[in-house]
Amino acid sequence: GPSDPRDVELLLSKARHKRLTDVKTLLDAGVGVDSQDEQGNTMLIVACQNNHRKVAKEALRRNCNVNHQNLRGHTCLHFCFAYKYDSLGHYLIEKGADPAIVNMYGRTCFQGLAEFRKSEPQTPVKSPK
Repeated sequence: GPSDPRDVELLLSKARHKRLTDVKTLLDAGVGVDSQDEQGNTMLIVACQNNHRKVAKEALRRNCNVNHQNLRGHTCLHFCFAYKYDSLGHYLIEKGADPAIVNMYGRTCFQGLAEFRKSEPQTPVKSPK
């Protein structure tokens, strides 16, 4: 079943701070590699938000969903390229990450996150399933 939210929070915190040994220990203890926080972010997405290649590699080693989308539809690639972590982004594309996936704003990873301010009109685009 789904992992305990506290364990998920701990896993994502360890991933965010590049504590690879702790990440492996939590995964070995049964915390799911694709466990999500309340924003829908996974360990892989958190690793990509922080350019932690080794943490991302560990997620891949454990068969994470490389194309998981968070609640805004962002994939790991959206963060890699938005934050200019191009090397990590291209590595993930080699490993099967799909650069054609669009977020809720209809943007691919090469077109930015498009996090509009409240004052701007937002037209969420549903990605075709």
